Order: sequence, then C-alpha cells, then structure tokens
Amino acid sequence: MQENQALAPRPAADALPRDVSTDLSAELPIRFTGSGSEYFRIWIVNLLLSILTLGIYSAWAKVRRLKYFYGNTLIDGAPLDYHGTPIAILKGRIVAAVLLAIWMGVQQFGSLELIGGVFLVGLAILPLLLVRSLRFQYFNTSYRGVRFGFGGTTLRAYMVFLLWPLLLFPGVALSFVSIYLIPVVILVVPFAHQQLRKYLHDGVRYGNLPGSMHAGVGAFYLIYLFTVLIVIGALVGAGLVVAAIPGLVRSVNATVASLGGDIGLGAGVLALMVAIALGAMLIFVLIAGPFFVVRIRNLVWNRSRLGEHQFRSRAKVLPFIWIAVSNFVLIVCTFGLFTPAAQIRKARYLIQTMALVPKGSLDEVVAVQQDRVNAVGQETADLFDIDVAL
Repeated sequence: MQENQALAPRPAADALPRDVSTDLSAELPIRFTGSGSEYFRIWIVNLLLSILTLGIYSAWAKVRRLKYFYGNTLIDGAPLDYHGTPIAILKGRIVAAVLLAIWMGVQQFGSLELIGGVFLVGLAILPLLLVRSLRFQYFNTSYRGVRFGFGGTTLRAYMVFLLWPLLLFPGVALSFVSIYLIPVVILVVPFAHQQLRKYLHDGVRYGNLPGSMHAGVGAFYLIYLFTVLIVIGALVGAGLVVAAIPGLVRSVNATVASLGGDIGLGAGVLALMVAIALGAMLIFVLIAGPFFVVRIRNLVWNRSRLGEHQFRSRAKVLPFIWIAVSNFVLIVCTFGLFTPAAQIRKARYLIQTMALVPKGSLDEVVAVQQDRVNAVGQETADLFDIDVAL
C-alpha cells in the first residue's frame, strides 16, 4: 500500500471540488488483508451448499462472503463490519422469487392487458424495492461501532431507477430502426450513470455525517467518449484483419499451388486469421472494461465526501488491465477454480489504491456520532430488516 502511494502521482487540483483541500499529509490508508487461499475455502463451501440446498443456502453464503470482505477491509487499522442476517436476506429473496413467478405465470397464461398491467405495477414498485434494499445494506454496515445509513429520497429513486431508464430503452430500440438515433442513446447513458452515482453517494450516512459527490456530468461524458473510442478501435482493427483474409488466403493458395503443395493450407490460414481477429477484439474489450472501471472509480471517489472527510482513489489503468486479463486467463485455464483468488486480487488492488483524508480527528467524530446513532438504531432496526435480491 505504501509503495503504491509513493509511486502514484497526486491527483490534479482541478480533479477536485474547489473547496477541497489537496493536503495529503493526514491520509488514512485503506488496506485489504484477505487472501485467495483463505477465501477459496469459503467460496467452495458456499458454492457446494448452495447447489445442494437448491439455492436456499445462498443467503448464508452472502453473509459469509460480505463478512469476509468487510472484515478484511481496514480503514486506519479498524475493519468494517457487516451485520446482515441470513433470514432477512432469505425473506427478500423469497419475495423476489414470488414476484418473478407471478410475472412468468402472467406471461404464460394472462391476456395482453393483464401482462401490461402487471408490468406497469412492477415498474411502479421497483424503485421502492431498490431503496429498501439499499437501506438494508447500508444499515447493516458499520465502522468502529457506528452504523451507516441511506437517506436517498423515494422521489429521486423514481427518477434514477425509472425515469432515466425509460428514456434510454426506447432510444436503444429505435436505434435498430435508424442509426441516426444512436447519438440519443449515447447522450442519455452518461447522464443517467452520473445521476445514479450521485444518488447513491449523496444518500450515504455515517452516523449523522452526510455523503456527497461533486463529479459533474461532463466528466462522465468524457470517460464514456474515450471508452467508446477504444471499442471502435478494436472493431476497426478486427475488421481490417477480416477484410484482409480473402486476399491472404488466395495469395497463400497460389504460392502453395506453384510449389506443388496442398492448397487446403489456405483454410488453416483463414482459421488462424479469424482467431487473431477475435483475439484482438477480446483483448481490446478487456482493455476498455478496466479503463472504464478505473476512470469512473477515480472520478467518483476523488470528488466524494463524508461530511468534511474526503476520499482519494489512485487506481491506475495499466495495472488493473493486467489484473483483469490475467484473472480472465487463469479462470479459463482452471475451469473457474481461480474465481475466488481473482476476486481477492481485484478487491485488494481497488481497495488499497484508496485512502481517507479526515478533517480533524476521526476518533472524535466516531465518539460524537456513536451516541446519536445508538439512540435511533433500536427504533429503525425493524424498518431496514429486508434485502431485495434483484
């Protein structure tokens, strides 16, 4: 962690809100102490028991997984903690399963009017269920004995989870009719993403400390633009390779025939070139994905606060690309058994490239907030005791 901090350049001042201090002397490191071999034992037991119990154990598996990752995430030496109960999670999953069964039954046996009505009802309650789930997750997360919370309003939830997606999906559908409508989709997606992240960060509460995010929508558009350019570059490169294949095959066949060889060799060349083209596309996709994740993560966290306390994120694109590509190769080569180690590698890098910059003593803040949270925690526990598995 210390080596990463020493090598990584400090974020530019214009990457932060104007009133955010760029003094990094008081940074509190965030470390991740999980190990792949240790988590593998949890992962394999969770997987086997979930299969044997037809998914029922997955609620207990989720609690074990979150407790492991939270408990191994240390901020200034103190771990996060997760307090969710498997029964509460199982309740939420039963609710989700019942709703899904109703929807499938209506699709199979209901009239067109009934299908439309149920679909509209589902859309209407979806934001409510998602807000409920967020409240459950945050409330069951704590640091130094102080619980987090989520104060996002229901009205904003309807805008983030319903309004912007409803504007997006027609654009996607119509873009298949006319390519001229593709820019509409491109314009809506970054805006919807920025609104979602702002809603999630602004809604966070740590005790009575409010969360906030100051990343503007323009920065989201810029990251999306560069990501799209990477994808376009991959497609163009692969297209050029594919376009060159017929000429190369003819040339190889002519050369082989002039030497009295088997002209079927051209088929092998064709297969090789197709494999190269597909491999190039895969590599560029693996590059575009990590690029997008790192840039969005740095943007959001470098412009986020918890009260007056600030965050730093110094993830780098190239190291994360290496982690993503090597994880992918190792998962494929081990038939999926490297998955838990891959999750640990990814979590360790993303967590340990972050830091918290407190304004004042964090111990004093925790002591003040502890009294206030305990007073209301008992009353609100029942309200948040649900997890919607969507």
